[in-house]
Amino acid sequence: FWEKATLGTGRLPPKSASIIETDLLERRWENIFKIINQIGRFQKQLIDLESGSIECLWVDDYHLIIEIGRLKAKSIMKGWLLHLELCSKGLVPKGTIIIARKSSDEYQETLRWNSITTTQAKIYLENLKALVVQGYSECWPIPPESGWALAISQRDSPEKANEIFERKWNGQFNVEGEKHKLTMKLCFGDNCKASVFLQNHSFQKALLLLYEPIIKNLHTPSKSAE
Repeated sequence: FWEKATLGTGRLPPKSASIIETDLLERRWENIFKIINQIGRFQKQLIDLESGSIECLWVDDYHLIIEIGRLKAKSIMKGWLLHLELCSKGLVPKGTIIIARKSSDEYQETLRWNSITTTQAKIYLENLKALVVQGYSECWPIPPESGWALAISQRDSPEKANEIFERKWNGQFNVEGEKHKLTMKLCFGDNCKASVFLQNHSFQKALLLLYEPIIKNLHTPSKSAE
């Protein structure tokens, strides 16, 4: 009765929203597991790290990270750190794979890191710790989303790299630029221009220190976080 009464009115029957949401979640999980099954056998394992015990996902000899939303710089850094911690213990035979959302209900393998030797992984971890210590006294001079967009585009589309950074930093159309975030205003001022970064040698040096190891160890080409 309700369906007939609401027909043509633009109103949905009661509980329709939950049904639609459930259907969307089911399609997402089906898509994720389809990708996983193409890689290998899925399993979970509890791993003890310095920061505590963590439940890790594995597909055959690959460590797996599932990002429910779209891939962001924060997710990349967290994934890279976990990859290094596992490699430093010799626990990643082949590498780490990140699966992230591409569209409303479609996922894809977004990036994959090669396995790193325990010695090299420990060196990378020590370098990251040094950067963190430096960040306690002064703002690290790289906006995370815009910085990652620049770093990966310098590899994939070097001729467009600066333009991509500017779009990410300033914003475009209905997408707000990273410079409008409160944390970025506190670090770099109320209306910091993209040229302040792009023409600064210290910024370029810091960008290389932070992102070169991440990009150097990528197994397959990745999409820039535009």
